[in-house]
This record gives sequence, C-alpha cells and structure tokens, in this order.
Amino acid sequence: MANWPNIPNPDWGLEEEDYKPQIKDEFEANYVQTGPAASRMRGKFPLGWELLSEADFQTLKTFFNTNQGGSFTWTHPVANTSHNCVFSVNFIKSKWLSAGWRSNVQCPIEEV
Repeated sequence: MANWPNIPNPDWGLEEEDYKPQIKDEFEANYVQTGPAASRMRGKFPLGWELLSEADFQTLKTFFNTNQGGSFTWTHPVANTSHNCVFSVNFIKSKWLSAGWRSNVQCPIEEV
C-alpha cells in the first residue's frame, strides 16, 4: 500500500466528517423506522491548501495519478493517527496564483 507523499500538511480549520449511513423507511401513517446501514463509521477528510508550491502540487498530482482507484496510508497531521484512505473524487482542484504557486488546492480523501 502506498504512503501519502511528503508535502506540506494541509491547512486546518477545514471540516472533518465521521460518516455512518442509516437505512430509513417511511410508512403511510407518517411513521419512520431507521437502523444502521453499516457497522462502523468512516472518516472523511476534505484536505485543502490555501497555498502550495508548484513542485508540491506536481508531487500531489503524480501521487493522485498513480494511486487513484487504490488505497493508501495517510497520517492525520494533528491526531498523528494512520488511516487507510482512497480519494473521494476523481479530480484535484487548484487555481494558479503566480508562477510556481497554486492556491485553493482541494484533494478530499476518505477512509475505506
């Protein structure tokens, strides 16, 4: 399994979600029955960088291109816990800031 690349930690203050789906059935008399659809929660991490050098962005892009569709190990930079993750979406978003710099880089991941 691949390891997350050695690039600067994402900016924090962003959301972090713990996701556990449920089954919900509605009945004619306006009653609702619910139950868990999974036995455990999964973390979702919408990683983002306000500013990332072009070199680090290219490292992230190469890692994405190589590991999209597979899992990898990511270490939470604050909690220092390891997670087996996949990419949540099929793209990486960014904006050119100036030569050599990207801004608003977004690369959401989630646990498997």
